[in-house]
Amino acid sequence: MEIWQNTFRDKLYRLALRLLNSSDDAADIAQDVWLKLWQRKEEIPKLKNAEAFAFTMTRNLCLDVLKSKRLKNERLDSKHENSLSSSNTDLLERNEQSQLIHQAINNLTEQQRTVIHLRDVEGYELSEIAEALNISENNTKVILCRARQNVREAILNFERHEQEAYSGFTR
Repeated sequence: MEIWQNTFRDKLYRLALRLLNSSDDAADIAQDVWLKLWQRKEEIPKLKNAEAFAFTMTRNLCLDVLKSKRLKNERLDSKHENSLSSSNTDLLERNEQSQLIHQAINNLTEQQRTVIHLRDVEGYELSEIAEALNISENNTKVILCRARQNVREAILNFERHEQEAYSGFTR
């Protein structure tokens, strides 16, 4: 009887392995089928072909595993696509914002452009900028403040126009 059990269990395992291509999953399926057969041992003698019944159970469990894996992969693919779509959208928005800031800075006066560049891009101190441009430190602060305000206003105006265009489009 034990030899028959091992041989039969091995047949179930090989069928599951052929269907799943995974030795771990195949071993789990063979074990599950064997356990279910054991739990229904009183019914087995009534079956015309117990081996065919066991093979059918094995095949059905394998199909369930494959279906579950396919659904899991589809969810992961969907998440990945959403993530890529989201990161592409973020990248486009940052690129658009960067272009908008550069455009706003280019519209500043030469002195404002120089001060904002030296302070915000190069990281110079106000006293160093004042000395380099031969203006007072207080005047440098005023120029920097006005330059930043002009950039801020340009961005707000662009966003306002974009919002108006969008709201007109959705009506």
